[in-house]
Amino acid sequence: MAQYYQFSIFTLAGTAEDMSNGILHQQPEDITPWVSNLVRLPYRDKINALAGHFYVYRRRMPLVDEYISQIRSSILFKRGWILQEWLLSKRLLWYTPHGLFYECQQELPRAYDQSQLAFNQANPDLRAHLQLKASFHFSNTNILNFWYHALEVYSGQHLTKPEKDRVMALSGLAKEVGRILANPKRGIAAQIDLQKEIYVAGLWLRDLHYGLLWEQDHSAQAWTTKVKEAPSWSFASLMTLVRWPERAKGTQPALKLNGICLRRQGEHDDPEHFVFDNHRLRPANAMVETAQFNPENLFACLHLRGKLHTVHVRGYLDTEENLQSAALSTAYGTAPKSCNWRAICSAFRPEIIAGWGSLEQMRTDKTTCADFGVAIYALHVSTRYLRHGIWLKTSDPVLDVLFVERVEQINGKGQVYRRLGVGRIVDGDLIREFDDTKERSVRLI
Repeated sequence: MAQYYQFSIFTLAGTAEDMSNGILHQQPEDITPWVSNLVRLPYRDKINALAGHFYVYRRRMPLVDEYISQIRSSILFKRGWILQEWLLSKRLLWYTPHGLFYECQQELPRAYDQSQLAFNQANPDLRAHLQLKASFHFSNTNILNFWYHALEVYSGQHLTKPEKDRVMALSGLAKEVGRILANPKRGIAAQIDLQKEIYVAGLWLRDLHYGLLWEQDHSAQAWTTKVKEAPSWSFASLMTLVRWPERAKGTQPALKLNGICLRRQGEHDDPEHFVFDNHRLRPANAMVETAQFNPENLFACLHLRGKLHTVHVRGYLDTEENLQSAALSTAYGTAPKSCNWRAICSAFRPEIIAGWGSLEQMRTDKTTCADFGVAIYALHVSTRYLRHGIWLKTSDPVLDVLFVERVEQINGKGQVYRRLGVGRIVDGDLIREFDDTKERSVRLI
């Protein structure tokens, strides 16, 4: 399906709410691009000689506002499938109730009167929207940054059948991103081996340490729909708006991915495939077929080796001052003004806030007092560093962790866990507790 959009001369799209009679609608007489009479002005050439005239008028609505209201905020852009259709299309003609808009891969959108949207007049959200499309090209050396930005947009869009389409609606886009990842030198004539790239539940195996760190967006409403077929560690498991943290230079992975199962089974005691070279797979035995690139794959069980340590979750960081302090101390970037972060503490020092946790899947027990804390597991994913000083530079470690709970297995052996949320730990004493913890095998579903 992706090829229909990618190789079409034009993609036609209608943004009206009522499309029962097609995309062509008679324009209402009271909707015109101007709110003033035409004004004729003299046109002079380079030597200041009169060379004709041109006409100007005052627009009814600034072009940026019209593009937002008629296209970006239209009912069409709320559909989950539209994202890949928009990104894959080289040229689009938008049929809106106010008139035509033209958009292509290389230029900013133009309106029916040939006026062109000015990037410096766009608000930050629209700039990000336009930059997303502009950054989707074969020579982009940061294509994974594009991918996560696209997922952040996609995660907030509507799907009629999320159980079926949560990953399917990205499959065409994933295939093209996979081609770019499989061709690191970006050679146009290069032979691309797409089978080198492993794509599971909307994330790339080569970047899994970062992909696991998604967080429910601070502006999102509490999720109400869970995609049961998707693994808990993937954003695809919840129908909610998500975001990824800023990448930090020098971040070190702390979790080793040993194997993976790509089929849902009653038990996952042993992996179907072993991982080598960071993101390549080989069958665990002769009975297992070689893994093929599958952009529609929704399920995967991760066989990990890492440090799992018990921490305590306490009350919410409900003041702007507390949130700012937590963000600054953990190298978070822009501090949220409001969110559902909770205080994370060591079991031995419950009075010290050691970090924060965003626990979108943690079940709350109203009978449990936050002052005593709730014990959960924290899985160490990676370590970033908070840097200080200008002349005498120092750096303090900050742990990226997943909060998980153990899943009871009837016949299975070993330890199986599901994700509860994500967070960061900065307290030195709690970090030393992690250092003293022995690594163990963990299966994440």
